[in-house]
Amino acid sequence: MAIIVVQVLAMAELLKLTLKKFEVAFEFSQYNYMLQTTPLEEHYHNNPYYHWYLCLVPHLQTLGGFELTSGCYMNSVSPEKAAEVLRNTNI
Repeated sequence: MAIIVVQVLAMAELLKLTLKKFEVAFEFSQYNYMLQTTPLEEHYHNNPYYHWYLCLVPHLQTLGGFELTSGCYMNSVSPEKAAEVLRNTNI
């Protein structure tokens, strides 16, 4: 139980740091986040090591026709570039 508490606290600190960097690096605080958890119990037994997955999506640009009509969203920034910007952002 103590290990889980430590992991939750570490995740909370990482989320706090990341959101502060989002605000400084991108000069805004609009974002969406999605938390994916363990699949339904009947599927879980085949994958006992499944873990939470947190996805943060900053709003970097105005949505266009493609995004609005298809439900698919374009990402114009490579993961490497985004990671570089966040790494180099001082808070």
